[in-house]
Amino acid sequence: MGGENIKTYPDFVSKKTAISKKIKSTSIDSRTWLRATINPEGSDNITYIGMNPSKATETVSDNTINNMLKFTKDLTDNLENKMKIKNVIVTNIIPLYTSNHSNLKKQIDKVKVEVGEYELDRVLEINLQRIIKAIRLSKYVVLCWGDCYINKKMHLVITSSILRKLREFESEYYVLNFEGESTVLTLELQPRHFGYTKFPKEIIEVKIEPSFYIDI
Repeated sequence: MGGENIKTYPDFVSKKTAISKKIKSTSIDSRTWLRATINPEGSDNITYIGMNPSKATETVSDNTINNMLKFTKDLTDNLENKMKIKNVIVTNIIPLYTSNHSNLKKQIDKVKVEVGEYELDRVLEINLQRIIKAIRLSKYVVLCWGDCYINKKMHLVITSSILRKLREFESEYYVLNFEGESTVLTLELQPRHFGYTKFPKEIIEVKIEPSFYIDI
């Protein structure tokens, strides 16, 4: 998400909560949860599961989050959709802040060096439990983590865990459909990333089978 800027939240957002903090004994910031109320009269939650947080906190937003909020507001304002979304919940498969995906692996390696792999695993497990909580709370779940920018095994383990939970809960889950794209998944068969410049035209319900990593 290179090029992200700090933004103010849209006026239609009435309440924000976020769980953001530094990784223990490091200088690295993380966010495992962001929730914004876009329609107090609504009844349902929608969860977006992205790759990693960029800049948004409880007090400031960024381009990607604002695009998610505006897109969701359009969905719920469209009477044909019959969606009554009250809250937008944003989670990520990796909770470490960075505005550029190419730096994400460096951030992960930095955590390993500073506090060890055990602490990294603990952070990722807490993050996964927050994602699962968000799924339980939501009528709609949108997968938008994009292609793999991290260790392939880590990516497969986390995303497969999420897909198995979605199947277990019998959740409705969706991917983004962008104008000009011939498929809703990437060439790596991953759900497309929301991004801070491109705006999707709709969400499409899909079924994606979990992958299984075999360490030979």
